[in-house]
Amino acid sequence: MNLTRSEVGSQVVPPSERRGPAWLIPATGRVDVVVASTPAPLDAQMKRSVELLLRRHGVPTLLDLVLGSAATPFVPLLDALAKDLGVNDLRLVSLGEATLLAYLHVRLQDDLVDEPETWGRDAVFAVEALSSSSAAAFAEACGGESAAFFRLRANVMSRFAATAAEELACRVARRPLAANRIADKFLPLAPCLAAVAFTARRPSLGEPLVSLVLTLGDALQAANDLLNVAEDSSARRRTPVVDALEAEGANRPPVRLALLSSPVLEVWLERARASLDQAVALTRRFELAHLADVVASRRQFIDSIPARLLQLQLGGGIS
Repeated sequence: MNLTRSEVGSQVVPPSERRGPAWLIPATGRVDVVVASTPAPLDAQMKRSVELLLRRHGVPTLLDLVLGSAATPFVPLLDALAKDLGVNDLRLVSLGEATLLAYLHVRLQDDLVDEPETWGRDAVFAVEALSSSSAAAFAEACGGESAAFFRLRANVMSRFAATAAEELACRVARRPLAANRIADKFLPLAPCLAAVAFTARRPSLGEPLVSLVLTLGDALQAANDLLNVAEDSSARRRTPVVDALEAEGANRPPVRLALLSSPVLEVWLERARASLDQAVALTRRFELAHLADVVASRRQFIDSIPARLLQLQLGGGIS
């Protein structure tokens, strides 16, 4: 069955078929329509880009990818904030579509920078198509608040781009990105959450939500750097964690076991916990109870990192 974008967005999904929030399936359906309706010959690059991303994660669909345990929890964060602000109509499907397209845009952009040999030059235009379609869906949701929202989005994404460029310069210079900038890697999530506030006619929450993403991002990036320490060390990617291990002479193989026996682990776990606590406090200050619960739930993930490192060392993978 071929559906238009509006028909997909208005579908009612039977409860027995629901996975994740009720808006997620129609939102992913809209993304499928965007990818399929891209004019030729770019449509082939768009499909290839999405398929390659799914293959790399070993999942068959975009829905499986965004609900997977390895994904940044942007789906539950978006859903929780929508509940807090009372956004529960078709605009939430548009917000979901915009967020999923923004996610694909950033992931493809990262791949283009990290592995240019994997992609043709036309992938640059696939990035543009994803970004433009995401912007259109955000505008549909935000309505009369679009101008203010897009100003915030431009500021946030400019900061993200500057940090990404700095990280590339750091790779060339064989030094880690400054520890106080690691949270910037999560900034693309900020416009997605801020759009919910603008849709709910609460634009004053825009900047606090950017601050929330930065504090939460600091915690999650610290966790990522701990879990990826062996891969980063092997690839000679300098992260603050790898740098700290090297400074104390502990970055010897097997690197994960060296980290488990090093004070560096507890230092960075405490940093992650402190940043997470700040994020929870910020959500509660603005009486965003559902969002606070989702943010607080990441504490269990952070506390499990030593066990996950050991599991990885033993070859069990991350569950």
